[in-house]
Amino acid sequence: MGCYIFSYGIKTEEIQKVFGSNDNALLDRVQSHKTFKSYAEGIGARGLSIGLKDISTYLPGDNLDSSLDGYAFLCICASVGTQLPYRQEIKLGAGTDKISEVLTVDIQKLLVENGHFFPLSKVTEPGISLITLEELKIIKNRLSSVHITDEKMKELADMGDLDEDLRGLIENINYCVDHGLDMISFCH
Repeated sequence: MGCYIFSYGIKTEEIQKVFGSNDNALLDRVQSHKTFKSYAEGIGARGLSIGLKDISTYLPGDNLDSSLDGYAFLCICASVGTQLPYRQEIKLGAGTDKISEVLTVDIQKLLVENGHFFPLSKVTEPGISLITLEELKIIKNRLSSVHITDEKMKELADMGDLDEDLRGLIENINYCVDHGLDMISFCH
C-alpha cells in the first residue's frame, strides 16, 4: 500500500495560536469537520478528541508525542487551513523520486523531511513537514526555469498519475504563493 503525502495551505501564526488556546469553539469546529470525522472512523473519535484536548491545553514543556496528537494536528490544519486545488495524495517512493528527477528538487525532502517548529517534534505518524511562504517563493522561482519536455510528461503519465501529481504539486505551490500561505504536508 505504501505511504501517501497530502498538503494544506496554512497561516502558520493562526495554527500556532491553537496550542494552549483552550478554545472550545475551535475544538467543536475541528470535530465537526469532515477530516476529523474521516479519521475518527479509523482511529476512534475518543482518541482523536484526546489529541485535540492535548493541543488545546498545551503548556510549554508538555510532551505532545503520540500519533493521536499528530492526527489531531492534521485535523486542525484541515479545518483551520485551506484546502489546496490539487487534492490527490502523492505516493511516496518511486513516484516522488521520478518527480524529483524532473523538477531537480528533492520532493521527498521537501514534503516529508522539511521539518516544522510546532511542539510536535516527537510525533512520527503522521509525518509533518512545513514549507514556509518564503521557501515556496524560492521553489516557485526555481521551477519557473525548469523546462519539462513532452517526453518527460509522457514518461510520467505512463507511470500512473505522476503527470497529474507533478502538475498538481506545481499548482499547489503557485496557489500558496499567490494567496500568502505556507504549505504543510502530512505523510502516512
